[in-house]
Amino acid sequence: MAKITSEMREFVKREHCLVATADQDGCPNLAVKGSTMVIDEETLAFGELRSGKTYHNIIKNPLVLMVAANLYKRTGYRFLGEAKLITEGILADRFAEMFATMGNPHPLAVVQVKVKEIFDLRGKRLE
Repeated sequence: MAKITSEMREFVKREHCLVATADQDGCPNLAVKGSTMVIDEETLAFGELRSGKTYHNIIKNPLVLMVAANLYKRTGYRFLGEAKLITEGILADRFAEMFATMGNPHPLAVVQVKVKEIFDLRGKRLE
């Protein structure tokens, strides 16, 4: 399984992050996720405010692709993994606190993504 490096962690902190999901019929959805953070070497997470397309797609199909990118420099990473909706516990509390300090409502859930593969933006698999 690929590991998220310290360089990748810093990149995720400072750049735009998006998540691609698909419903049970394969219809894609892409959403910007401003609260994305690296939890550990194998895990990304973001807060989900509404029960929109991303939320519903993950219920039906947990496979996601997260992208952290600097579009001007054309650099970044693609993280392929499996998502899980978290509604209670330490991680949920951490995001609730973070959202409160930003003046946002309590997130409906935290999406925890266990990363299985990592690629650069050109599609090269990173070990």
